[in-house]
Amino acid sequence: LAGEYGGGKATSAISRATKLFMGSPSTKMITVMGADGKPETREVNLGKHNKGFDNYNFDDPNTPEYILRYKTLVEKAGARGMFNQSIDQEHVDLTNRKDILAKFNQVSGFLVHHGERFGRQISLMAAYDLELNKRTDNGKKPATQADYDVAAQKAMEATELTLGSTASAGRPVWAQNPYGNVAFLFKRFAVSRYYFMAHLVDQSLAGADPETRKIARSQLAYFMITTGSLAGVAGLPLMGAVGAIYDMFADDDEDDFEAMMRKLLPGTLYDGLANELLGVDIASRVSMNSLLYRQPFIDKDQAALYTLFEQLGGPVVGTILSVDRGVKLITEQGEVQRGLEAMAPAAMRNISKYQRFSTEGANTMRGNPIVDDINPYNSFMQLLGFAPADYVENLKINSSERRRQNVVDKRRRKLMRRHNMAKTEGDREEIREVRKKIREFNQSLPAEYRGDAIDDPALESSYKGFLTTTGKMVNGIVYTDAMRKSFEEYE
Repeated sequence: LAGEYGGGKATSAISRATKLFMGSPSTKMITVMGADGKPETREVNLGKHNKGFDNYNFDDPNTPEYILRYKTLVEKAGARGMFNQSIDQEHVDLTNRKDILAKFNQVSGFLVHHGERFGRQISLMAAYDLELNKRTDNGKKPATQADYDVAAQKAMEATELTLGSTASAGRPVWAQNPYGNVAFLFKRFAVSRYYFMAHLVDQSLAGADPETRKIARSQLAYFMITTGSLAGVAGLPLMGAVGAIYDMFADDDEDDFEAMMRKLLPGTLYDGLANELLGVDIASRVSMNSLLYRQPFIDKDQAALYTLFEQLGGPVVGTILSVDRGVKLITEQGEVQRGLEAMAPAAMRNISKYQRFSTEGANTMRGNPIVDDINPYNSFMQLLGFAPADYVENLKINSSERRRQNVVDKRRRKLMRRHNMAKTEGDREEIREVRKKIREFNQSLPAEYRGDAIDDPALESSYKGFLTTTGKMVNGIVYTDAMRKSFEEYE
């Protein structure tokens, strides 16, 4: 809106729309079938949390003129379902159901449901106001019905472009078939964001006229500034693609793109103002980077194809794997609470984490703290689903450092084993080749990993261990004393 109408006007319009929304009645006049079988109008109390601009009675002669100007918008947008409850509420029928599960969903999803509805109605009203003021020269000319109709259409288009379609049928056709519906269950927002960005780029370069191109460029600039401020450099569009290209050419034992950027830039600049000011991980929720595919938070030791299957399987496969992980935590490690957390829905998982953070702190399963200070505010925000920013950052740093160390350790073990095999076989040519590889390995190590260099004492110690292990081999595997005694019974 600021890109088209100016920052000051857009801010004023959003402020005015917010005040009108918050001042709207919590009751609504609806038409129902009366006892005599004839339709009659009744006033229904929807509750303070269900305020909405469509609650205003536009047929009441006492309704102020500044409210009546929105009648066309409410009628036209209402006919397209844009003044309905949130999409999530309607998908699970929270409005009409009265069972315990529905009540739990209403409470646990309160911010999501009403936040989406709030943003949608505020955007509609602000965009409608701005276009109507533009067409009437800020009220100096009387508005015609054509002005109201055009302003309403413009408001609906702007809201759907910026917030995404309000109907589940608004997702791509290929995402509505049985398979696409599963894979893209939570990807509709991502698709709409990519369309939004592509639309702005297209209009800024190939708009119908110079004014259209100018507006699109201004909107694109506002979009980038807003995203960069809230989500930091890491949240900017295409940063995932830039990172993927960087990681393709970086050595495995070097910092990946994210670690390099974290070391290069201050935390506020990289993660954004939202994390810095609120102390919780907001950036990942508002990031415009890697919307369709994001690297798994925990780098699992598995084939890339299996990781791809997890991503394409969407939340259905994710839920199955979470249950499997939870069962293993309970049965193999005795971690009952963490196992139940892994299997539970997000709302219940956050309640459990809130309890752990409040009583134990943010610790590993061994009891070691991941972050030293978890205050009541952090615990409460975790209850709402927002993990402490320092906690998330430390997990990412730990993952990066562990990945690098594992790469060095794996290369080191492979070279030493190859040297031991060559020495055992008396293959002098292979020994010379491996020694050359070892020198290259030592020289390629980053400065901080020079302690993992392979020297002569390390090779000698490794060879002794290799011989000891070889001496315990029976039929190709290492036997313990108990296994050897059992083996003798076969004879």
